[in-house]
Amino acid sequence: MRKNKSFIKLLIGQAIANVGDTVYTIAVISSVFTLTKSPMATSLVPVIITGSMFLSGLLTPFVTSRLSLNKILRVSQLVKTIFLLVLAVYVQINCQSINVFVLYILIASVAFLDGCAKPVSNALIPHYVPKDDLMKANSIFESVFQAIGIGSWAVGSSLLLIFSISKLIWFDVAVFLIATIFMWLLPQVDKEERQVKNDKEAFSQGWKKISETPLLKVVISMDILEQIAQTAWIGAIVLVFVKEALHVTENWWGYINAVYFGGAIVGGLICLRFAKKIDSNKTKFIFLGSLSGAITTFAVSISPYAILVVCFSALIGVFEQLKNIPQSTVIQKNIQNDLLAPVYASMSTLYTGCYAFATLGAGVVSEVIGVRYVFAISGVLLFVVSIIASKHRKLFED
Repeated sequence: MRKNKSFIKLLIGQAIANVGDTVYTIAVISSVFTLTKSPMATSLVPVIITGSMFLSGLLTPFVTSRLSLNKILRVSQLVKTIFLLVLAVYVQINCQSINVFVLYILIASVAFLDGCAKPVSNALIPHYVPKDDLMKANSIFESVFQAIGIGSWAVGSSLLLIFSISKLIWFDVAVFLIATIFMWLLPQVDKEERQVKNDKEAFSQGWKKISETPLLKVVISMDILEQIAQTAWIGAIVLVFVKEALHVTENWWGYINAVYFGGAIVGGLICLRFAKKIDSNKTKFIFLGSLSGAITTFAVSISPYAILVVCFSALIGVFEQLKNIPQSTVIQKNIQNDLLAPVYASMSTLYTGCYAFATLGAGVVSEVIGVRYVFAISGVLLFVVSIIASKHRKLFED
């Protein structure tokens, strides 16, 4: 993989863009809270980001039917940089009289452009990487991005203590600009012509492929259940769990989140180290990853000790990667390259919507019957995922 310059450019460009996205999120959330002093107004930021990315996922198939994948990344990152530059100038000039609705519009614009980045970058991997190396490529991607998920939040929060919000946004403009340069260095990928008769067909091509492909229908059924199960690990639920179920200080909230992402990094590295073995036994790892995650999540729900929960959280991160990386590789090997982007976009749209509603459901369960039941339900759902994986194991074989 070291000699694959195309893949390295994609990896570095997306990694820098992810750092920029995290710093940007920290900056805008801080901006809105500083401006309004309102938790409600601040909580609208992730809602706006999620809604914009949902809409973007719906429209991504239109774009992928007309432009090459690398061009989409180039243009979207460039326009994101321009929008962020506008935000930086606006905050600089109107630091004493910022209109929160203008911030919301700019936040929505950047999130909309960001919504197509992940499905497109995932779809680009098979263009740059031979099929035999896809397991390694996906492992590297996941390990790097999980590491960035930990580091960039810590660094971004620290920078907020040093710089003003305005200076932090200007810093992020520079990060976005560097990411844009790397996107423009990506080798050209020829747009594979598909017989798309009209906009309606362009919109439906990802959904049509999903409806026609048993593998994708099974993967989506598993992933929807997993998305619902993942709501147990949103910040608000974990914080309530730490305070009301474990009766420890908020510091443990940070420990649990950190080791969860740390475990995910380890899981990615395991897939990288044993790529050939996992690639030849994908079905077993998808099943065992789901089952082990279910057992460990249920153990979290009944554990009375914070230190045990921390250990279980690390294991869950590992098991999640041992299931998801082989699963991603199966999709990339079995779906033709020219349909990967619309398929990924359709899947992303579906998952975003399910996750949003499931988040509300997790809050209701936590409030009404107790936060431990959120984790117990999560464990049960993951157990169902493992049953589905076992029942349809032949679909995951090359």
